[in-house]
Amino acid sequence: MEALMLLCSTAPARWSALELAQRLYVTPSSASAVLADLDLAGMLSRESDGAGYIYAPRAAALASVVEQLSIFYSSHLVEITVLIHSRLDRKAQQFADAFDFRKDS
Repeated sequence: MEALMLLCSTAPARWSALELAQRLYVTPSSASAVLADLDLAGMLSRESDGAGYIYAPRAAALASVVEQLSIFYSSHLVEITVLIHSRLDRKAQQFADAFDFRKDS
């Protein structure tokens, strides 16, 4: 979540796994996995040289959802941070349920 918000707020900046790891205080391998997952989810584009990623949603609907998420994130940072860092078994599901986006909205 934090990686996505960082990437979309600095678009069209190029990010390597090492740069993201340093910014988010995680290991480079964790940052690399996050970047690969976001790329697979259609939120990033990998540079042709393979050295970095840029925020580039592959669908307008996805860009819109991320934009809404960014607005929500900036106005509810404490609540989201508590949820992300909680040790609840269902924290990811609770987070997803908070957005409950529908096709018709």
